This record gives sequence, C-alpha cells and structure tokens, in this order.
Amino acid sequence: MKKTFLLTSFVALAAVQGAFAVNYDIENLTANFWDSSHSFHEDAIWKLGSMPTLLVTDTVSISSKTANSTIDLSASPVSVAVVKLGRYGNGASIATLNVTANLTTSGVFEIAKAGGNGSLFVDGATVTAGGNTTVGDATYSGVLSIDNGGIFETAGTFVMAENSTVTVTDGTLKMLAGSGSRITMVGTALLNLNGDSQLWLGGDQTGAGSVFNGYIASGLIKADGNVGAENFSQVFDGTKTIVTVIPEPATYAIWGGLLVLGCAAARRSR
Repeated sequence: MKKTFLLTSFVALAAVQGAFAVNYDIENLTANFWDSSHSFHEDAIWKLGSMPTLLVTDTVSISSKTANSTIDLSASPVSVAVVKLGRYGNGASIATLNVTANLTTSGVFEIAKAGGNGSLFVDGATVTAGGNTTVGDATYSGVLSIDNGGIFETAGTFVMAENSTVTVTDGTLKMLAGSGSRITMVGTALLNLNGDSQLWLGGDQTGAGSVFNGYIASGLIKADGNVGAENFSQVFDGTKTIVTVIPEPATYAIWGGLLVLGCAAARRSR
C-alpha cells in the first residue's frame, strides 16, 4: 500500500508540471488488473530513475479508462513479473507504452488481451518476456512496433490473436533459442517485416507444409508489404531459424551503384 502511494504521489507531482494536474497510478496488484481505479486519463512520463524501485515480483498494469493515455519508459531498465497493457472498459481509447529503456518480465506480457486497446512501441531498446506474449484479442486491438534496432524477445509462445498488428522496422522479433517458443497467428493478425528486420524462431518452424509457411502463404506475414515466401530468406543453424526480408530489386540497384562508385574511387586513389 505504501509503494502504491509513493508511485501515485510521484506521478501526480510530475503531472502538476503540465497543463493539468492529474493523478496516475502504476499499481502492483495480484488481481483485478483492469479495475477502473487503476487507470490513466491523460499523458504521463514514467521515469523510473526517480521512483521507488519496482520489485521483480511486481505486476505492472497500465490502462486508461476514459481517454487515450501514453506512458514513456525512458530513464532506467525495469524488471518486473508481468506487464498488462490496454484500455479499461469499453470504447475506442488506447493505452500506449513507449519503451526506450530495457524492460524485462519474468512472466507474461499482454497487449490488449481481454482488457482494452493497447499499443507498445519499442525504439532502440530490448523488451524480454519470460513467459507467453499475447497481442490483441477478439474484441480489442493490440499493436506492437519494433524500430531502430529494437528487440522484442520471448521465452514463451508469441501469440498474435485477432485484431493484432506487429510491425518490425530495422529491428528484431525473437523467439529465444532453445526455449521451444513459437509464433501463433489467428484470424486478422498481421506481421510486417520491413527494411533490415529479422524474425528469429525458436527452432526450425519453416519446414515444408509447416504452419509458419502457411502464415506466409496466406499473407499474414509480409516483407516490406509484399506477400509470398520469395520475399524472405531463411537460415537454419540447428538451433533457430532466422527469417529476413529480401531487398527489393530497386535496393539491389542502389547497392550495385554504390559498389561501382566505390570501385571507381579506389582506382582513382591508386
């Protein structure tokens, strides 16, 4: 109870510095994660460097009841047990978590699973889930974006439910090697791999007739917006499969041009 009060007091103090004084709660509870009393109503800055240290046994629930909410994890790495992200109750509002400092959970990581719309943006940081990861569900929209060298890795199954979109742009989505973790996609799930991105699978899940190849064939997984296995390259080293985007012909042309210029410059220097 004391920890909850300290957390609430700090974030409320930070909010006073803005245009409106609003209380924000990051509560560590064992039940009723989406209760209306545990909600965000406007934007907040989540800077752990100035807050009491969260315990590795804590569950962090981030939700919004009546309006869009954005929380930034940008100061210090955080390790907790569970993260649940989404909007409490019915409606179109979205709870968003921006991560630019490393975040680790020993248990599950849930984005909009039975708790409202949620969006997680990982920019240049590493997010590690020790248990299963779930994005979206039959009712709520879940979004995961991994950018600028960011990594999202999970030791459990990576579940993309209905109404889920995962976009990787110059980043990595990783099923931890040796963990037996897999990717599971349902219904309207969509995985976009863009630019210099990689998808690491926990073991070889790309054999002939595999479920994973079925995902690619059905258009659930796209490479730079393109559908089909011919747009991906795959490497299997006995432990994991790495699926990467094959550059489009225009990209090869650019690389070729750069190579020609480099050779010409080398000749001139001689």
